[in-house]
Amino acid sequence: MWPRKLSNIACSDLILHKSKLDEPGRFCGLSHDTVMKIPVIDLSECEDCEACLDLCPAVFRRHDAGYIEVVDLPEYPEEKIEEIIKNCPVQCVTWEEA
Repeated sequence: MWPRKLSNIACSDLILHKSKLDEPGRFCGLSHDTVMKIPVIDLSECEDCEACLDLCPAVFRRHDAGYIEVVDLPEYPEEKIEEIIKNCPVQCVTWEEA
């Protein structure tokens, strides 16, 4: 999966080609640490408390199958996600590099 945002540079501002992928963890000449983070939920730990749904319904939603999932967005509100990470009673929400 291609990262959606690179630091302050949106992917829409770049033309991405596989030929620009020069090594794992780097693409388009940018280092691994510029890749966007996405929130993830460890469903094996989630107690379905709905704190994430209450705090940030634009990012988290209930799937038709009943579990909570992360909405696919071009970028995520870092401050809101950090608040959710701190307030999750079982610490099942974390960041993952995209």
